[in-house]
Amino acid sequence: MQNIHPLFVHFPIVLLLLGLLFEIGYIIFKKELYNSFAAVLLVLAAIAFIAAATTGWIAAHTVPHPDQAHELMETHETLQLTAGGITVFIALWIIFFKHKLRVLRLIVTIVAAGIMIVGAIYGGELVYNYGVGTALVNGGMIDNGSMNMDNSQSSGESKTQQSDSTIAKGKHAYGDSLKAPSVEGHKNLNHKH
Repeated sequence: MQNIHPLFVHFPIVLLLLGLLFEIGYIIFKKELYNSFAAVLLVLAAIAFIAAATTGWIAAHTVPHPDQAHELMETHETLQLTAGGITVFIALWIIFFKHKLRVLRLIVTIVAAGIMIVGAIYGGELVYNYGVGTALVNGGMIDNGSMNMDNSQSSGESKTQQSDSTIAKGKHAYGDSLKAPSVEGHKNLNHKH
């Protein structure tokens, strides 16, 4: 099955952050236009979170991923479901309570945005550090459990710390087993006339 989760993940991020920006603008400047934009953007963010969560759930159960990425995937899922749930709550607040407790709603929106940003960072790590949803895993270059992390790390370190320390040492997170094709090999492919 095609992984469509990446098509949806950026919408809740942008919509929630723009909605937050207009919420702040309304609190400061009291312009009704800012209130209208904030309301529409935050309701759309809630809908976008539902779409992203649905496709994320499907991806978590259908997209191959290395064993080392599983814990990070669970953390990403928990954070984004929390941020999405809070955003749906905010949308319902807008629909049913309009302007009541506006400063409190702003604070709740800031919390949702903060959780979402951390969850999005973990989502990026899944793709860029573990290859989840990429041809590296899908094409069999990396299969479940086959990635070797730097074995010099202490066993008490989390997977993310191992990955971060491996990258900080200038090594690729997947070790030396994955090397890009040589430039010469690439030239030879392009010059088959």
